[in-house]
Amino acid sequence: MSPPKTSEPSKTAKKSHIPSMKGNIEKYVESLKTSVNLWQAEPKEFYLAMKEIQDEHIYRGFNPKKFWFPVAKPALDHIKDYFKANSFKELGVPELQNELEPLIKKNLEHIKRLEKGVDQEIIDPITKEPIVRTVPYPYDECVEASLQFLEIVDYIFRVKAYKELNKDLKNPELQRILDSQDSVQNKVVALSKWDFARTEKDLTDKMDKKPSIVQIVQGMRLPPYFQSTNYTNLIRADLLDPDTFDASFIVPSFLPLDISFLNDTRPFAVYPMGMLDMEHLFADAFKHTPIEFAYHDLKHAWDMQLFNYVALHNTELSPSELADQMKEIYDHITQKQKELKTKDPDLYETVELLLFELLHEEGHALEIGDMREGLDEKSMYGNYFLDRLNYKIGPFNFFGDPERKRFAELSPRYKEGVDLLKQWFNSAEKDLKIDVRKENRLTSTEHKPEKTGIKIGPTVSQFTKGAKDSRGQHLGIEIAKQKKNDSIPQTQQDYNIQTASARRARAITEARDYAASGMEKALNKTRKESEKQVMKTLKEAGVLPQNDEATKEQEKGPSLEQSTRRLPPTKSK
Repeated sequence: MSPPKTSEPSKTAKKSHIPSMKGNIEKYVESLKTSVNLWQAEPKEFYLAMKEIQDEHIYRGFNPKKFWFPVAKPALDHIKDYFKANSFKELGVPELQNELEPLIKKNLEHIKRLEKGVDQEIIDPITKEPIVRTVPYPYDECVEASLQFLEIVDYIFRVKAYKELNKDLKNPELQRILDSQDSVQNKVVALSKWDFARTEKDLTDKMDKKPSIVQIVQGMRLPPYFQSTNYTNLIRADLLDPDTFDASFIVPSFLPLDISFLNDTRPFAVYPMGMLDMEHLFADAFKHTPIEFAYHDLKHAWDMQLFNYVALHNTELSPSELADQMKEIYDHITQKQKELKTKDPDLYETVELLLFELLHEEGHALEIGDMREGLDEKSMYGNYFLDRLNYKIGPFNFFGDPERKRFAELSPRYKEGVDLLKQWFNSAEKDLKIDVRKENRLTSTEHKPEKTGIKIGPTVSQFTKGAKDSRGQHLGIEIAKQKKNDSIPQTQQDYNIQTASARRARAITEARDYAASGMEKALNKTRKESEKQVMKTLKEAGVLPQNDEATKEQEKGPSLEQSTRRLPPTKSK
């Protein structure tokens, strides 16, 4: 994974340093540089600070993906420290040094360049002349550098894990793979295939029948690549390289984040990309290696952002107005939770879990109609909310211990918790005077796979035939490839598990396209409000004159055609 290419500034452009904005940003920048503690303490202020930094850069003519992103600094510092503290010999894989050392060197040089800042040529909004602005920690490259690190350590830990396993097994075939002169990329693929075959045989012997693919993958030393294989293109198209400015942010971080944190921060489009410097972490029923865990988190972010698009369509609010409304709804719910905590701690904990399942695991937006649908209607996985949750704590082994044990203890209260949430949704609608549209709503039940042309059947070819756009086609092709390699079992149950996420991805992506037409007006409104606030802050900071004809012209804001931010394509009716 190479760093993105940047164009060299022209020799005619003048070097210019534009002072940082004051106001809202000044209060939060130091916290953003050192930790994400502020994110948990004040999620709304964190979001507003990041959005203001983004708006300030974009309005001045910068690439929308290259705004200053100081919150990435702790993760990048950790990467540098990790490679300083660990040699290939200490990591137990000296044989990988010749191949991986150049990649590590490139990764560290990339991070060093980001610290110093990346030069970008822009047109000065006041003088209209080309100037060069140095931006430290540009957003897109910080995410890229983080993914580069995770790809490298993923290789290291996979090879190390099987070397340690073979100390006990002394398996000739495994030893042959480890001693081969193949590239590390080919080697880890061969190791996964060997692990799959070995685990399948062991389980068949113990169970006296063919195990399901879920049982095999859960039993492997390290599961094969799945998240990064199936979702990379989707995530890049819709989340990391979007064609719309919707102020969503990915924060790479090594910090452990719990259920409460993920619930508290759901109203705002700031999503964590969890980073690992360990062999694996158990999440969502499987062991996740470093790169898989990152894409697991990004897939959650992608789901949540797409549900936000649907909420924008259904509420007809601007993105900033929707965030404010979602915060009001969440505050209403958490106030009810506080009252419950002293009266019934177990029910409080149950509701916290149910909210996590609804808002993070399923991705629903904090929009009354969307949350009601999440609790009452069948999901894209084909089952109902509580059926799905009970399956997770039962035979699917979705949660790790001791969470699984604790969640199972709370299961008798699940129905009570769902009924309580519905009461709170009703009171929020009434007390906050929220108008939940009953007509022209977009719901996932309107976008069932059979209505998008995707057949829920046992053959992969049916699914591939129905997936006509680039995103769906990508998933269909990947599944077809796996089918060709005989890694997809033929049973209906295993087929459903393999393709459920793909069907849901296709349907919700279509929902986003449909919602785009309703977003255009809201996005224009947000752009004008944002530009007006930015110009006011720049004047207060002394960057722009208080009264000037050029300033007055700028306050009008650029036309839609002149804007550096592109709106999503509208879908013709």
